[in-house]
Amino acid sequence: MQADITFEPTRIGESFRDTLIVTSPVGGEYRCPVAGRCIPPKPQGPFAIKGKGSIRFKNVFTEQTEFHFTVDNSGFNVKSSEVIPAKKSTDITISFSGKADEPKTAKLIVTCKQSQSPWVYYLTGS
Repeated sequence: MQADITFEPTRIGESFRDTLIVTSPVGGEYRCPVAGRCIPPKPQGPFAIKGKGSIRFKNVFTEQTEFHFTVDNSGFNVKSSEVIPAKKSTDITISFSGKADEPKTAKLIVTCKQSQSPWVYYLTGS
């Protein structure tokens, strides 16, 4: 038998342990220990932004959370913050209006009060 299990952490930097119980009238009951560990977010990208683009972002927490967005290159623009409902996803819209002689790379940094580690996305503009 095979079973797919999805682990969705609710706190960053913690380990989780539980028991998965699988029952069947034919096979009986099976108890399987499961463990998950939520590590801080790893940088992702690069994401190509051609004039305008977006990155899908999910609030992994169990409560509505305000996230703050910043970029380290003035050629890229992003909204400053958004309140995202618990366990919901949103698109972070990014625009690029850099000039030909300016750098075409940037970092999008996403922060919130619930996490000491930021989410980092590398961007390239064209």
